[in-house]
Amino acid sequence: MDFKLNLNSDSILEKKFQKDVRGYNALEVDNFLDYVIADYQEFEKALSEKNTEIQNLQGLLAKEKEKNHDLSIDNAKMNMRLSSIGPSNGVSSDNLDLIKKINCYEAYLFSIGVDPSQIK
Repeated sequence: MDFKLNLNSDSILEKKFQKDVRGYNALEVDNFLDYVIADYQEFEKALSEKNTEIQNLQGLLAKEKEKNHDLSIDNAKMNMRLSSIGPSNGVSSDNLDLIKKINCYEAYLFSIGVDPSQIK
């Protein structure tokens, strides 16, 4: 976020006011305080926007954590289902036929706009 400030800490620290008969020049002090108020309003606005952004990001993070948890559960289920499948010691023509069929099914699903990896 870019915001334009009138003052910085050095300009506030080094500010010298002209002395008047009854103390400092009230108009000069009042004008300076107007700058300080304007900067505080900018800071408050920026802080509010950042807090809103943080809340939005925390909401997104919570959703992603929930998705991650769900995917971990799905992964564990798949690992259990696949644990009984052992390594194959050879490629057979049956395997190649099945792979060709799966490829055709996937191509068809993609052609109608369905992602086969999203099917449960």
